[in-house]
Parts: sequence; structure tokens; C-alpha cells
Amino acid sequence: SIGQAATGPQGVMGQSAMAEDSPSNHMNAQPLPPMPQTHNVPPNMTPQQYEKTMNMSQHTGMNLKFSAQCLADNEWDLHRADMAYQQLKAASKIPAEAYQNM
Repeated sequence: SIGQAATGPQGVMGQSAMAEDSPSNHMNAQPLPPMPQTHNVPPNMTPQQYEKTMNMSQHTGMNLKFSAQCLADNEWDLHRADMAYQQLKAASKIPAEAYQNM
């Protein structure tokens, strides 16, 4: 199998190649640090919800508070939230404060 070929003595990278590259292999074995955004995730949101909120905010120009509210009202479904946003915007029902930085 592919897994056995990669780990066996006849794998793509031989033992000598592994030994020569040990410093970077050591670094690659370390867990990746969290993305900077993860540090700013509000405690009541998952990282996925925060990512969707950022996406919604960038797409609509609304601030994070209103973007999150729109998503929450639409079960965190980006497509549904975008459709609701478009309908509310067309009906002039989005307050000006939705576009102000908070």
C-alpha cells in the first residue's frame, strides 16, 4: 500500500535523506500554532462560526456584531444569511449602525 511504501526501507525518501533533513523534520513534527484569528474568537462562538462571521462581514460590509446576528438568525448557513441580507438590504431594513465599526 502507499502507507507501507512511504514508511518502508524502499520508500520514496530513504534513511539517508531523512537523516540529512532532520532539523526541518523536527520542526514539521511540531503542532502548528493556531491561526491568529483564533485568538480573537468570542467565547460564545466556535472558530467556524467566527470564520463565517468574518466572511459575512467582508462580503456585506456589515460589522461583526450584525454579521454574527444575521448568521445566527439563519442557523449559521452562509447562503441563507446572504439571501436574508440581500432581502433586508433591498427593503432598506438594515440600520446604518450595522455598517459602523464597533
